Order: sequence, then structure tokens, then C-alpha cells
Amino acid sequence: MNELELFRKAVVEGLCSVPKKLPSRYFYDSQGDALFARIMQTPAYYLSRAERANMPTVAQGLLEWLEGASLDLIDLGSGDGSKTEILIEPLLERGARMRYFPVDISPGVIEEQKKRLQDRWPELEIQAIAADYIRDPWTLPEALEKRLFLFLGSNLGNFDREGEQLLFSVLRRMCRPGDALLIGLDLAKDPARILSAYNDPEGITAQFNFNILKRINRELGGDFELDAFVHYPIYDPLKQEARSHLVCTRPAEFGLSDGTRFRFDAWEAIHTETSRKYTLEALERKAEEGGFHSRRAFLYEEGNTPIFADLLWVRNEK
Repeated sequence: MNELELFRKAVVEGLCSVPKKLPSRYFYDSQGDALFARIMQTPAYYLSRAERANMPTVAQGLLEWLEGASLDLIDLGSGDGSKTEILIEPLLERGARMRYFPVDISPGVIEEQKKRLQDRWPELEIQAIAADYIRDPWTLPEALEKRLFLFLGSNLGNFDREGEQLLFSVLRRMCRPGDALLIGLDLAKDPARILSAYNDPEGITAQFNFNILKRINRELGGDFELDAFVHYPIYDPLKQEARSHLVCTRPAEFGLSDGTRFRFDAWEAIHTETSRKYTLEALERKAEEGGFHSRRAFLYEEGNTPIFADLLWVRNEK
């Protein structure tokens, strides 16, 4: 099944379910990538700034963990790789032997990243892998002394339970005992601040959500009227989840070029994304469930309050 067929299947299954839903991974195409890059620059979206500011401290901790060993750096969902560059620089300056493997569903993004990094560090071996790192088959060459998987940007928070299990099954398959995962996760904090990150006053996050309907119209021959929907994000502090929705404001029927039709009641919502937030205690348990143990926590704080964590988890012996 090719990518277009998978997209069609996900749309039909999601819009025929109760409640309606669409997978957030389909936000991303060239337009979606550009919109997300703009979101990361908005004043309200603190996540990227916090993690980027944390990277020099993380890099020093990684040098201590490496103890001079050679390294394969596998960047899951690498995006533009700007945060990873902050890690790579001190490792190379200290003479670390390393190879870099950006893995991302967007081929154009990782090829652009590869070119930029290769221009900056001609000596760095880079092998870009265009794949859905969970669902697509992909392999790595025989490992150097250590492997470090990067999973930054609090991406784990977008996964449901099944997705988490699939991710950790991939990591357990590819990690040898002693290999590690550096995972960046957003921490629970003031609910108003969290909500504003997914409801920026500039409306860019709304455009990002609407991009999935634009893709349906463009790629699947859809007839969705964008002005029939409004973007509606919420944050539930009990579940510690930010949830995004596109809400249909009137009774309507839309469909695809293959004749599939979807009925909407007035104010019926499509769930488009969940972004979970975490406590440090919950993350300790999650590491154990995934087959890892926590080696070190790098916390980014504002006013002595931790708001973002980058955690070094090491693969257990069994």
C-alpha cells in the first residue's frame, strides 16, 4: 500500500469512527513543515525554546556518558535538526568519532538538513533515512561502540498507548544493552501556559490543523469547506493532555473523489492531536515499562520550576 492509499485509509477510518479523528502525522507536508517551523518561533510555543536552551547542558552530560566511545546518533523524527546540531558540535569538538542518522517521514526536510550539516561538518558521516520510524521497515548498519537514539521535542506526548508500545518495541529491537535513548518531554505546569502553546494569538497553530483538511482536498479529491470548521484546543489538567480539534459549525456532508461521504452534525468535532504532559515520577515508571532505566535527567527551569526535561535512558540488560 503506497503513501496515498495509507492516507486515504486513515482518513476514511478516522472520519467514520465515533468520535471522528484524523492522525496528526498527516499535518506534515511541505506546507505543514513550514507552518510548524513558524509555530516554533511564536512567543507562546515555549517547548522548542526550552529544549534548545537545555542542549548545551545535555551535550556535556552525553560526553560524560560516552567516556570516549564512538557513537551512532539516530535522530527519530529529526525535523530540521536545529536542536541536534547543538549536541553534535561539542561532541565533534571533543574529537568524538560519530555517525549521524536523521530519520524523518519528510524526505525534503532531511535532505535539506543533511546538506546543511555536511557543509558545516564535511568530516561527519551522515546517512539520511526517509521513513515512518515506527511503521516503515528501516535498518541501520553494524553499530559503532554505542548507539544513542534521540527522541526530542516531546513527540512521545503525541502517541496513544498503542503507538508508545510500537515505539518501544522498535527501540528494544535496535538497542543493545547499554545503548541509550535521549528523550525530551514537556512537563506538567500552569494549564493556561500549556493551552496558549496550542492556541497562539497569531493563529498559526490553527492553520497547521487546517492543513490536514487542505491535504484531503488536494490529494484525495476532497470537497471539505474550510470555513465550515473552527479550530478548538483544550487542556485537561486531570489527564494532563492538550487536545486539538476541528469543529464543524453546521450540519454538513463532505467527501472524497472515490465517492466516500462523511456526515457532520452541527458542532461535531474531529480530534486531530493529543499532546500529553508528564511528571518526573510518571516518567520514571515509563522508562521501566519501556525496558530502560533512567541514567540522568537534564531539567530546564524557569524561576526554579522545571518546565521541560531531557532524560537519558539506558537500555536494561534484559
